Amino acid sequence: MFVEKLNKKQDGIYVIEEEKIIIDGKWEGFLGHDNVNIVSISIHTAPGFAGKKVVNYFVSTLEEMPWKTHLKVFSDSEKVYITYESTGDQVEAEDINELQRGIVGTIKDLEEYKKSNIKEIDNLKEKTIEHIHQENNPHLVTLEQLGGVSANDINLLEETMKKYIDQKLSETSLKGPFTWQQLKGV
Repeated sequence: MFVEKLNKKQDGIYVIEEEKIIIDGKWEGFLGHDNVNIVSISIHTAPGFAGKKVVNYFVSTLEEMPWKTHLKVFSDSEKVYITYESTGDQVEAEDINELQRGIVGTIKDLEEYKKSNIKEIDNLKEKTIEHIHQENNPHLVTLEQLGGVSANDINLLEETMKKYIDQKLSETSLKGPFTWQQLKGV
Protein backbone atom coordinates (compact mmCIF):
# COMPACT_ATOMS: atom_id res chain seq x y z
CA MET A 1 0.00 0.00 0.00
CA PHE A 2 2.66 2.52 1.03
CA VAL A 3 6.11 2.82 -0.48
CA GLU A 4 8.80 3.54 2.10
CA LYS A 5 10.25 6.97 1.34
CA LEU A 6 13.97 7.56 0.81
CA ASN A 7 15.74 10.55 2.36
CA LYS A 8 16.99 12.92 -0.28
CA LYS A 9 20.76 12.70 -0.77
CA GLN A 10 22.94 15.72 -1.50
CA ASP A 11 25.70 13.40 -2.68
CA GLY A 12 25.25 9.85 -3.91
CA ILE A 13 22.30 7.92 -5.23
CA TYR A 14 19.97 5.07 -4.47
CA VAL A 15 19.64 2.18 -6.91
CA ILE A 16 16.12 0.80 -6.88
CA GLU A 17 14.53 -2.21 -8.54
CA GLU A 18 10.75 -2.42 -8.76
CA GLU A 19 8.73 -5.46 -9.80
CA LYS A 20 5.68 -4.65 -11.92
CA ILE A 21 2.92 -6.98 -13.11
CA ILE A 22 2.18 -6.83 -16.84
CA ILE A 23 -1.54 -6.89 -17.68
CA ASP A 24 -2.68 -7.22 -21.29
CA GLY A 25 0.85 -6.59 -22.50
CA LYS A 26 1.58 -3.40 -20.55
CA TRP A 27 2.21 -1.72 -17.23
CA GLU A 28 1.61 1.96 -16.73
CA GLY A 29 2.13 4.12 -13.67
CA PHE A 30 4.47 6.24 -11.59
CA LEU A 31 7.69 4.78 -10.28
CA GLY A 32 7.73 4.29 -6.52
CA HIS A 33 10.42 6.90 -5.91
CA ASP A 34 11.07 10.47 -7.02
CA ASN A 35 13.95 12.34 -8.65
CA VAL A 36 14.81 9.52 -11.05
CA ASN A 37 17.80 9.78 -13.36
CA ILE A 38 15.86 8.92 -16.51
CA VAL A 39 18.91 7.70 -18.45
CA SER A 40 19.53 5.12 -15.70
CA ILE A 41 16.21 3.30 -16.30
CA SER A 42 16.73 -0.32 -17.31
CA ILE A 43 13.88 -2.83 -17.64
CA HIS A 44 14.26 -6.62 -17.69
CA THR A 45 11.99 -9.67 -17.46
CA ALA A 46 13.86 -11.07 -14.44
CA PRO A 47 15.37 -9.44 -11.34
CA GLY A 48 18.98 -8.27 -11.16
CA PHE A 49 19.29 -7.26 -14.84
CA ALA A 50 18.53 -10.87 -15.82
CA GLY A 51 16.13 -12.16 -18.42
CA LYS A 52 15.28 -10.37 -21.60
CA LYS A 53 15.86 -6.60 -21.76
CA VAL A 54 12.65 -4.64 -22.40
CA VAL A 55 13.14 -1.74 -24.79
CA ASN A 56 9.53 -0.82 -25.52
CA TYR A 57 8.61 1.84 -22.98
CA PHE A 58 7.81 5.54 -22.70
CA VAL A 59 8.98 7.89 -19.95
CA SER A 60 7.23 11.13 -19.05
CA THR A 61 7.03 13.68 -16.25
CA LEU A 62 4.29 16.10 -15.32
CA GLU A 63 5.01 19.81 -15.54
CA GLU A 64 3.52 20.44 -12.07
CA MET A 65 5.43 17.50 -10.53
CA PRO A 66 8.75 17.16 -12.40
CA TRP A 67 10.21 14.98 -9.63
CA LYS A 68 7.75 12.14 -10.43
CA THR A 69 8.47 9.71 -13.28
CA HIS A 70 5.67 8.06 -15.23
CA LEU A 71 6.35 4.94 -17.31
CA LYS A 72 4.39 2.97 -19.85
CA VAL A 73 6.07 -0.41 -20.41
CA PHE A 74 5.13 -2.93 -23.11
CA SER A 75 6.13 -6.58 -22.69
CA ASP A 76 4.82 -10.08 -23.35
CA SER A 77 6.22 -11.36 -20.02
CA GLU A 78 4.17 -11.68 -16.81
CA LYS A 79 6.41 -9.30 -14.86
CA VAL A 80 9.09 -6.73 -15.49
CA TYR A 81 11.80 -5.42 -13.20
CA ILE A 82 12.52 -1.73 -13.51
CA THR A 83 15.89 -0.61 -12.18
CA TYR A 84 16.77 3.05 -11.82
CA GLU A 85 18.81 5.60 -9.88
CA SER A 86 17.27 8.22 -7.59
CA THR A 87 18.62 10.93 -5.32
CA GLY A 88 15.68 10.31 -2.95
CA ASP A 89 12.07 11.22 -2.47
CA GLN A 90 10.23 14.47 -2.22
CA VAL A 91 7.35 14.43 0.28
CA GLU A 92 4.27 16.14 -1.10
CA ALA A 93 0.67 16.70 -0.13
CA GLU A 94 -0.39 13.63 -2.15
CA ASP A 95 1.77 11.41 0.10
CA ILE A 96 0.18 12.85 3.25
CA ASN A 97 -3.32 12.54 1.80
CA GLU A 98 -2.69 8.88 0.89
CA LEU A 99 -1.46 8.19 4.42
CA GLN A 100 -4.50 9.88 5.95
CA ARG A 101 -6.88 7.92 3.70
CA GLY A 102 -5.13 4.70 4.75
CA ILE A 103 -5.41 5.55 8.45
CA VAL A 104 -9.06 6.54 8.18
CA GLY A 105 -9.81 3.34 6.25
CA THR A 106 -8.06 1.22 8.88
CA ILE A 107 -9.93 2.94 11.70
CA LYS A 108 -13.25 2.43 9.93
CA ASP A 109 -12.42 -1.26 9.38
CA LEU A 110 -11.51 -1.69 13.05
CA GLU A 111 -14.69 0.07 14.17
CA GLU A 112 -16.74 -2.28 11.98
CA TYR A 113 -14.80 -5.25 13.37
CA LYS A 114 -15.45 -4.02 16.90
CA LYS A 115 -19.17 -3.53 16.21
CA SER A 116 -19.57 -6.98 14.68
CA ASN A 117 -17.67 -8.73 17.48
CA ILE A 118 -19.52 -6.92 20.26
CA LYS A 119 -22.77 -7.81 18.53
CA GLU A 120 -21.68 -11.46 18.27
CA ILE A 121 -20.71 -11.55 21.96
CA ASP A 122 -24.04 -10.03 22.97
CA ASN A 123 -25.92 -12.50 20.75
CA LEU A 124 -24.03 -15.46 22.20
CA LYS A 125 -24.66 -14.28 25.74
CA GLU A 126 -28.38 -13.74 25.07
CA LYS A 127 -28.82 -17.10 23.33
CA THR A 128 -27.00 -19.00 26.08
CA ILE A 129 -28.94 -17.40 28.91
CA GLU A 130 -32.21 -17.68 26.97
CA HIS A 131 -31.63 -21.38 26.36
CA ILE A 132 -30.82 -22.05 30.00
CA HIS A 133 -33.97 -20.33 31.23
CA GLN A 134 -36.38 -21.86 28.73
CA GLU A 135 -39.05 -23.99 30.32
CA ASN A 136 -38.92 -26.38 27.40
CA ASN A 137 -35.14 -26.83 27.63
CA PRO A 138 -35.22 -30.42 26.32
CA HIS A 139 -31.82 -31.31 27.66
CA LEU A 140 -32.08 -29.34 30.90
CA VAL A 141 -28.72 -27.75 30.14
CA THR A 142 -27.37 -25.43 32.79
CA LEU A 143 -24.57 -22.90 32.53
CA GLU A 144 -22.44 -25.12 34.73
CA GLN A 145 -22.90 -28.03 32.33
CA LEU A 146 -21.49 -25.90 29.57
CA GLY A 147 -18.03 -26.57 30.94
CA GLY A 148 -18.39 -24.72 34.20
CA VAL A 149 -19.44 -21.51 32.47
CA SER A 150 -21.37 -19.11 34.66
CA ALA A 151 -23.14 -15.86 33.89
CA ASN A 152 -20.15 -14.08 35.46
CA ASP A 153 -17.82 -15.93 33.05
CA ILE A 154 -19.86 -14.73 30.10
CA ASN A 155 -19.78 -11.14 31.41
CA LEU A 156 -16.02 -11.41 31.95
CA LEU A 157 -15.56 -12.73 28.40
CA GLU A 158 -17.61 -9.84 27.06
CA GLU A 159 -15.58 -7.27 29.00
CA THR A 160 -12.29 -8.87 27.94
CA MET A 161 -13.27 -8.86 24.26
CA LYS A 162 -14.38 -5.22 24.43
CA LYS A 163 -11.08 -4.22 26.11
CA TYR A 164 -9.09 -6.16 23.51
CA ILE A 165 -10.89 -4.50 20.62
CA ASP A 166 -10.51 -1.05 22.23
CA GLN A 167 -6.78 -1.74 22.71
CA LYS A 168 -6.36 -2.70 19.04
CA LEU A 169 -8.17 0.47 18.02
CA SER A 170 -5.95 2.62 20.23
CA GLU A 171 -2.80 0.97 18.84
CA THR A 172 -3.75 2.15 15.36
CA SER A 173 -4.60 5.67 16.50
CA LEU A 174 -2.62 8.38 14.83
CA LYS A 175 0.34 9.48 16.93
CA GLY A 176 0.37 12.93 15.46
CA PRO A 177 -1.46 16.22 15.49
CA PHE A 178 -4.84 14.61 14.74
CA THR A 179 -7.28 13.58 17.44
CA TRP A 180 -9.48 10.50 17.45
CA GLN A 181 -12.57 12.71 17.14
CA GLN A 182 -11.10 14.43 14.07
CA LEU A 183 -10.44 11.12 12.35
CA LYS A 184 -13.88 9.71 13.26
CA GLY A 185 -15.49 12.75 11.65
CA VAL A 186 -13.53 12.36 8.41
